[in-house]
Amino acid sequence: MARNTPEEHGSHDSMAGSNEFESGLDYGAYVEDDGAEHGTDAVGENPTETIYRPDAGTHSTTALDRSELDAMVAGDERNAEQETPRFLQDESDDVDRRGQDREPVTAVSGYAVAPEAQPSDEPTPVGASAGLAGATAAGAGTAAAGWGREDRRREFRDAEARAAARDEALEGTPAGPRVLQVLLAIFAPIVLLIGAVRLVASPVFLWLEYHRPGFPADSYGFSTQDRVTYGSYGMDYLFNAAPSRYLGDLQAAGGPLFTESEVSHMTDVKVVMLVTMAVGLVLAVLCVLFMVSLARNAKGGIRRALFAGSLWLLVLMIALAVLAVVGWQAFFAGFHSLFFADGTWTFAASDTLIRLYPNQFWIEAGIAVAGIVVLTALITLIATWPTRRRRIDSREAQNDLVRRRAYWAEAAE
Repeated sequence: MARNTPEEHGSHDSMAGSNEFESGLDYGAYVEDDGAEHGTDAVGENPTETIYRPDAGTHSTTALDRSELDAMVAGDERNAEQETPRFLQDESDDVDRRGQDREPVTAVSGYAVAPEAQPSDEPTPVGASAGLAGATAAGAGTAAAGWGREDRRREFRDAEARAAARDEALEGTPAGPRVLQVLLAIFAPIVLLIGAVRLVASPVFLWLEYHRPGFPADSYGFSTQDRVTYGSYGMDYLFNAAPSRYLGDLQAAGGPLFTESEVSHMTDVKVVMLVTMAVGLVLAVLCVLFMVSLARNAKGGIRRALFAGSLWLLVLMIALAVLAVVGWQAFFAGFHSLFFADGTWTFAASDTLIRLYPNQFWIEAGIAVAGIVVLTALITLIATWPTRRRRIDSREAQNDLVRRRAYWAEAAE
């Protein structure tokens, strides 16, 4: 076998021009060209054969024997195995292996986020730039994979906990809207009932009663105008801040208009009415606040509360009407006994209170109160009846409210 001499290598260097060899891969290409030129295997079969290696950056050569060359090649192969990912060693399985080594995905707040691969500043060997570019991305994925499965699960659980806490804060405590609906269903009918009583206990209703055809006349001499005048004093006293002298000082043709016991009873009625109106005002304010809160946090809650309140109020009014029709006197006496002491609210037929406010007046006053309450409750019941369309609209409005608040919360973060 012909040996390659330094002169022949010098000749080859002359033909190669000023090409420089930067790595062992370039040297392998040089050996193949050299062997092809001389018609022999550049490495040869003789373990003692001398090989001339070109020095990088120069046109000189260094003599190497076969054992030194084998050691150099083995070292280059080991370095290549350490620096190059396994899937790059077999290009035929490149696609499958890349699919298996796909970068891990981390779930954060309901979204899938893949870790970004950081660019590498390491030099890329000649002839392997595409493979090492993939290796850089795979290295970033491996670093993310080093995070650990338990770490990813813990992060996912934390994200779910934050989302649940946010949803609970947006939607509010489930018991809150339900409590407000129940309170509104109880308070709103009471406010309606108190308002109806206030409308009837007025000089306007008194005037209408006295001028109604068929209203019983006073057998003791009061004209219709006298009734309107004196009866209006009694109604005004119930709701003003005047002392008992407001009625005690009134004079009629035969002396004081009201007796001392009548003034005392009217004072008791005044206290009951003022307390009732104050309670009604407080409940009305609470109902407005409940409605505002339900309108903001529980779509359809107002409708459901008013429907339930109207329903139970109608049942109550029907029961009271049956009791009044069955025994008016017993019903009237039982109502007065709830608020006044026995003996303080019974009077003679000749007393001013009985002449101004006869039994027929109280019957028709009760009918007026019941009529206002029942009519209002029926209108509310029809307007809030839980039809399928209304239930769907309420559900969609509530879902839209939750979505918008979730969007605002995400935007705020």
